[in-house]
Amino acid sequence: MASDGSRGRFNSLRARFQLCFVAALVLATGLGTGTRLAYAGGTVSLSISSGTVGQAVTVTGSGFGNSALSVYWDSTSSSILTTVWANKTFTARITIPQATGGNHIVIARDASGNLGQATFTVVPGLGLQASSGTQGSTNTATATGYASGESVAFYWNSASSLPLGTVTASTRGQASLSFKVPTVGAGPYTVYAVGPGSGQTAAPFNLVPGVTLSGASGGPGSTTTVSGSGFTANQNVSIYWNCSSAPCGGSPLASTTTDGSGGFSGLSVVIPTTVSAGTYPLGALDSASTPTFASKTFTVQPTAISIAPSNGPPGTTVKVTGSGFDAGELVNLYWNCTAGSCSGTPLDSESASATGTFTGSITVPGATNGSFSVGAQGGTSGLFAAAPFTVNPVLTISPTKGNPGTSVTVSGVGYVPGETVSIYGGCKVAPCSGPLLAATSADTAGNISGVSITIPSAGVGTYPIAGQGAAATNPSFAFANFTVTNVAITLNSSSGPVGQTVTVSGTGFANASLSLYWDSTSSGVLKTVWANNTFSTTLAIPQGAGGTHAVIARDTTGNQAQASFTVTPSGVLQSGSAGQGASDVFTAYGFGANETVDLYWNCSNTCGSPTWTGTSNASGTARIGFTVPTVLAGTYTLLATGETSGEQASATLTVVPTLAISPGSGGSGTTATVTGKAYSSGENVNLYWNCVTSCTGTPLASAQADGNGAFTAAVTIPPTTYATYPITGVGSAGSAASTNFKVVPALSIAQVGGPPVNLYGIVGVQPGQAATVSGVSYAPNENVDISWCTGGSVNCTWLATGAADSSGSFTASVTVPSNIPNATYVVKGVGQASSQTATTSITVLPIATVTPNSGPAGSSVTISGQGYGANHWVQIVWDCPIGVSCAGQGTIWIDTNSDATGSFSYTATIPPNSVVTTTPSPGVYWLRVKDHTFPFQTEAWTNFTVQ
Repeated sequence: MASDGSRGRFNSLRARFQLCFVAALVLATGLGTGTRLAYAGGTVSLSISSGTVGQAVTVTGSGFGNSALSVYWDSTSSSILTTVWANKTFTARITIPQATGGNHIVIARDASGNLGQATFTVVPGLGLQASSGTQGSTNTATATGYASGESVAFYWNSASSLPLGTVTASTRGQASLSFKVPTVGAGPYTVYAVGPGSGQTAAPFNLVPGVTLSGASGGPGSTTTVSGSGFTANQNVSIYWNCSSAPCGGSPLASTTTDGSGGFSGLSVVIPTTVSAGTYPLGALDSASTPTFASKTFTVQPTAISIAPSNGPPGTTVKVTGSGFDAGELVNLYWNCTAGSCSGTPLDSESASATGTFTGSITVPGATNGSFSVGAQGGTSGLFAAAPFTVNPVLTISPTKGNPGTSVTVSGVGYVPGETVSIYGGCKVAPCSGPLLAATSADTAGNISGVSITIPSAGVGTYPIAGQGAAATNPSFAFANFTVTNVAITLNSSSGPVGQTVTVSGTGFANASLSLYWDSTSSGVLKTVWANNTFSTTLAIPQGAGGTHAVIARDTTGNQAQASFTVTPSGVLQSGSAGQGASDVFTAYGFGANETVDLYWNCSNTCGSPTWTGTSNASGTARIGFTVPTVLAGTYTLLATGETSGEQASATLTVVPTLAISPGSGGSGTTATVTGKAYSSGENVNLYWNCVTSCTGTPLASAQADGNGAFTAAVTIPPTTYATYPITGVGSAGSAASTNFKVVPALSIAQVGGPPVNLYGIVGVQPGQAATVSGVSYAPNENVDISWCTGGSVNCTWLATGAADSSGSFTASVTVPSNIPNATYVVKGVGQASSQTATTSITVLPIATVTPNSGPAGSSVTISGQGYGANHWVQIVWDCPIGVSCAGQGTIWIDTNSDATGSFSYTATIPPNSVVTTTPSPGVYWLRVKDHTFPFQTEAWTNFTVQ
């Protein structure tokens, strides 16, 4: 760090440089575009030569012109600090601007160009946002006059303590830090700012005691929590009511002891219950020899309630809001209580909050009309407040709209108990003059109900209905409006079955949307139309029990009219025709609700015991399922009879011949069985292929129907391509029925020369041998790719391509793959043009050979085999003919194992082993080679000729 002496020399050199620069500027500046003249210099002096940013300085000067003069900081190109009028001399007041520490120039220049300057040294300074405050309060310290970029550290009460924080000074030497006042006792403190090059500066701070309240308002007896700071450490501190300065009189509300930092918290204070509304100071005073004091105001709220609404009939829900009660006490709400001594059971009870407020609600009881009050009384404090409520009688009518002559029910609440209430028409202001429609008496709760009146003749429009009490003074009075309309509807038919279409026409309705209902407007809407005073529309009669129902028309303004429609019984079959054994449903409409309905076969009146039975629903509809019996073709009557209502409905069913075929699909050549029903008794039936009507030619088959019109016949599907074809049975008596057979491609495979047969009767092909694949019912003349598949029909290898003829049939030669184990495989044929696919399954059976196959005893031979189980135990037996078990003959020759492809090869010598003790005579001997791994499923034979 440079010494003060060296720093002073540097500042002096800088000042001389600045002076030379200003002089050069003066010499270079002219009055105009003509001759450039040097301006005369003025003399400037400052009231002080050094100080902090923001300090006020008086600037005086002489040797200037009689003109305006401006004062600049460091350069005439900077902002003007102030402007004054110079009359050769001048005096001005400036404030030192933000600047780094060190020497700066104050420059004075008049309008004629006369210029003078003086040097001002900016030294570090420190200012606080607030010079006093409480513990934990937020303050800001601003240091000025430091070097640009200098690191400035801020300290609390000692420059050697831990810093509050460190800030880098701005380009103008300013650094600001926001901090919280530490938790220390009350008294004077110092805040320091220290820079490594510019040194330190300080500012005083006075920490004062303070208190805070958890709630600053409430009613008498409410509770608030007091916390404080800045008091004398470890001293008793007391809270006093209505004390704004020490000393405080009276008894404290609460006391506690401050901690080592002079603070306390969580002190619960109860506001006195005897104080009136207003604002009071809560004073906190400690017991130190020099007491510390602080206060905070608390507002006592007045005891009051408000209600909403303030009028209405009995049964109205009223919201009650109160304030000014004791904290936490139970506040009871009463009806018609105007003093602080309410009796009876409260309508509601609510607990006041810590600030003495509450919110509750009551339901206005069955009071008579007039003025009443809602009272609120504190259960502990006895504090009381009330608000007025006006009970108004209310009259209701149902319905509220209709033609003259409509029957209306009148009800009301809020009348005087027992008073006579007269019901008048055409009246909405008391007293009423008539017509008198009815009279009744209010009950003990002031209610009237169930009063029936008839709307008299009146013009279309609003017609008031009034209920007037008989009291001599202040009679109870209320009215409700009935809208008189002139609406009507007509139906073009007044009776019929469910589902019948009727035309509904109406007049007198509004220009509005109109809905049609069945029996009640609370039921679902049948149809919606637009009415323009009149309307006309069609409507399908919905399900309903037999009898009279109402069709109701009502528009969106409430106009309503109805007409009667009588539902008559009817029956509907799910199908108009069906064959023997078919399932069908008879739906009976218009019967009694929830009654038993009997269904009879081929009966028109009295039928004996029912064949089937069902139960109707609430709308009088019964759905009865039945099965067509075994009868000949013809028309039959089904009759439904209600056991309770006696209503009857019928429908006719035509029983028709039917055909069925099993199986229903297959390739050409498939043999299927055709079954016919409901033909004429003894009728001859010809079955034709691919024919529906006008069937001629040679039939597939012929049969004769039995006495019930039934027959069966076997048919063979002719050669044809894939498609669905009809088979029609035409009877000699004119009966006819059809069924469909779906022709699909089919495949078969056979080993050339005939497949071998093992002991277990399994038929298949052998590895590596020739086989024939035949296919039927592909597309005409298309090529069919034939593949050998393992794993179902997934992993396939192409074998050959067959060419279909005009009927979709083909035959192709293939070679069974070699070296494959015994298993069942899929052969798949896919049409190249049609993409039709057919598969067949084939079992690979083993094949055995001996090489050479002849020679003398002692010959060396190789016995080979394919088509055995993969990795199975293979047993070779000598001299075992086909079809002989050879068990117990001791002729087992050798055991070996197949590989993963089901193949093996074994070298042996003739004769086979020591079991054969004699040299075999010349002749043919059989070798039996069987798969001996459980279960025994595959075996093959070969022979050797002994020479």
